[in-house]
Amino acid sequence: MAQILRFVGRWFGATSGSITVELALLLTVLPLLALGAYDFGRYGVEQTAMVSAARAGAQVAMLSGALADPAPIIAAVRRDAGDSTGRLNIAVRQFCQCPSAGEASCSLACTDSAYAPMYVEVSVSDSFDLLFHYPGLPQSLALGATSTLRIR
Repeated sequence: MAQILRFVGRWFGATSGSITVELALLLTVLPLLALGAYDFGRYGVEQTAMVSAARAGAQVAMLSGALADPAPIIAAVRRDAGDSTGRLNIAVRQFCQCPSAGEASCSLACTDSAYAPMYVEVSVSDSFDLLFHYPGLPQSLALGATSTLRIR
């Protein structure tokens, strides 16, 4: 019996090869974490580009003063986002809003007898395809941003 206990003690007390096992575990987990960080880093960069593009479109609308033709606004959004293929979904909306009453007609005077302030809203959306499939997440994530500026 003592001989069996001595053998079992040597077997479980042996540390040779444990560093190899630890290194093997680390080398399988570490690349997965690095790829996930890279993939979601790309998502963050693309989301920031959407915010910047929506802002650029709203600034062009503010400088032009009206939305008779949304083509320059859409062109500014595409130029800022680097969208040469036309993959972005862009929506431009003009609305007026009284401070106390919400959205109103642009010809309507608010309670302070001034015309309702006019705003432009530029929305940009796209989808982002992940490089890898992560459990619990869809393969394609939504990207989007909206920028609203007062133009009058």
